[in-house]
Amino acid sequence: MARYQARPPAGNPINGPVYGCVFQTVNGHYLTAVGGGGRTTDVIHSDATHLLGWEMFTLNSLGGGVYDIQTLDGHYVTAVGGGGRTTDTIHTDATRVGAWEKFTVSCGH
Repeated sequence: MARYQARPPAGNPINGPVYGCVFQTVNGHYLTAVGGGGRTTDVIHSDATHLLGWEMFTLNSLGGGVYDIQTLDGHYVTAVGGGGRTTDTIHTDATRVGAWEKFTVSCGH
């Protein structure tokens, strides 16, 4: 069953959503929001070798280099407790953006 869903064209990371963002590991695999999002256990996998819908994320700029990350089904990625944990670290079931759903994004460092 195909999991890909057509998305609007990419936006401007400064003032609009950026659709179709992917996170690729050093050995070429992609991060997957299992089930397209909406989970608190078995949340993220890193074994995908092809880009399908579950591997696509949307970054929404909140200003100042801060973004929320949305999964295919529209839920938000959460750093449980705001981060700093070693277990139960990431959820994808948030339906609104709170402090735990905000991420600073930097590239090229």
